[in-house]
Amino acid sequence: MPERKIDPFTCPLCGKPNRCILQKNGVQEDCWCVNETFSAKLLELVPEEKKGRACICRDCLKKYRETYDA
Repeated sequence: MPERKIDPFTCPLCGKPNRCILQKNGVQEDCWCVNETFSAKLLELVPEEKKGRACICRDCLKKYRETYDA
């Protein structure tokens, strides 16, 4: 079975655009996520094949925090 291509611009949790500037221009300082903290528990939710290959979007980060960090 051929390996499915991972879209680095799509959130691995919800499938919507992640708005990752780092993937676009390679400059980390420009991305919205630079000043954010992603908990290990949130990162565990990312499917194994997408870990380190697609960024979580701001909406998923916000929803996770509202649900689990409240």
